[in-house]
Amino acid sequence: MDQPERWRVLLRFDDLDTPRNRAACEAIEADRGWLGPDWDGRPLFQSERRSLYDAALARLRSSGQALSLPLQPAMLADLFSPPRRMVALPGLCRAVPADWGTRMARQPAGRLRLAAGAAALA
Repeated sequence: MDQPERWRVLLRFDDLDTPRNRAACEAIEADRGWLGPDWDGRPLFQSERRSLYDAALARLRSSGQALSLPLQPAMLADLFSPPRRMVALPGLCRAVPADWGTRMARQPAGRLRLAAGAAALA
């Protein structure tokens, strides 16, 4: 594949759900041989960069810019699926203490703190 002089083409696998996604990543790697694209450098795996994401989330949480969301994945899926189809959580995490996940020995989902009404959709 021809590339302009300053472009870099990177292949990044979003494999944070590693057990479920590893086979798909391997299949994509195998298929690229007959598809023909070349990447600059080796593919990047999100799972190998988890410590970078954890550190960034910790900085956001400690500065008050991220909130811990104490909902189970199934509960979140229910909120964002029909018939509810929510696009934003109406303040559900604002009152959750910053150390909630640590005290409950859970890894809570992180959500960015937005000003009230900032996520309104037109």
